[in-house]
Formats: sequence, structure tokens, C-alpha cells
Amino acid sequence: MNARIRRLDPTVALPVYQTPGAAGFDLAVSVDTVIPPGEVRLVPTGLVIEVPEGHFLGVFARSSTPLKRGLMVANGVGVVDPDYSGPTDEVKIEVFNFTTAPVTVRKGDRIAQGIVMPATRVEWERSGRDPRDRARRLRRHRRLNQSSRSSVTSPSCTARMRMPQQPSGFLVGVNLPWIQYGCDFGAKRVAAGRWRGAG
Repeated sequence: MNARIRRLDPTVALPVYQTPGAAGFDLAVSVDTVIPPGEVRLVPTGLVIEVPEGHFLGVFARSSTPLKRGLMVANGVGVVDPDYSGPTDEVKIEVFNFTTAPVTVRKGDRIAQGIVMPATRVEWERSGRDPRDRARRLRRHRRLNQSSRSSVTSPSCTARMRMPQQPSGFLVGVNLPWIQYGCDFGAKRVAAGRWRGAG
């Protein structure tokens, strides 16, 4: 994939992937910036990046930035859209100083990383059903199951089976040597039964 990039300051280095397996490329500071304690500042990179259509540029913090500098990306993940590529649409890193002292970042300091990612657009389909209807149906189903289970006082079915084959449905019970006790909910009814291995 190719992407066009423009430097607003010719002395700014182009972002690079630091290792062959790196997912993101480092973004560096283009102007010395002081971030006061407990405040947010936009740190310039001196770059305009034209993200390919159908993608976006995610701006993430580098793992060392919070530990070594006391800074974090203030908005979690910055998002640069494909149409943010005008003459002055500079990529800036929104950082928060969570320490009690001013933090200075110098030109060339790598404080964030960028990852170009696909962006899927959706077409909305209006639903006429109330989302609460499903919750009501689930609650009613649970009540019916609980009522059915409480009505069973003795085993109502006995079947021989060949181990380790099990009855259809969801089996709840304990396995003992050659004997298995449980209830089968798969047929939408409760049946307390006993199954003996056939050898």
C-alpha cells in the first residue's frame, strides 16, 4: 500500500517502521513543546498524511511514552480520516501530562505511533422491533424452565446408551463409573433420567 505524505518543515524526518515486524511507524515531535501538569496539548508532527480511501490513520501512544515521559494520548486513539489531507491539515498528537510537573518534548522525540487500518462503512437498517422484547422473551423462557424443573419429582425416563455417546441436547449432571445421571433440556422439556453404559 502506498500513501502520500507532505512535510510542512523540510527538516522533519519521514516516519519509519523501526523493525521489519513493527505494526506502526513512529511519529515524532516537530517543535519543542511544554505540556503543563494535568493539562492537554496538541503536539505538532510537521506532517500531512494522505490516508488511502477506505482506511484511516490511528494514532497510538508508544509503550514507553507513559513510563518514561508521564504522557499519554489524551483521546485514547487519534483518528485521521482520508479527507483530512488539505494543505494545512497537519497530524498533531493530543497528549495529556498526568504528572505533577511540566513535561518538555523536544523536536525529534518519538512519542506516538501511527497505524493505517481499514475502515468499513455501514448502511443502517431500521429495526421495527423493540430491543427490550428479546430481554422479555429470555426472562419468560427462564421462568418456564425453572417451573418445569421444579415439577419433576422422580425419574421419568430411562435409556440404555453406548458410552461415550450422550443424549441429544445439553446435559447437566455428574458422571459416575458406568452410570450417568442428568437432565436433558434439548427437547424443550425436562426429563430426569438414568443412563447405564452398554459396555
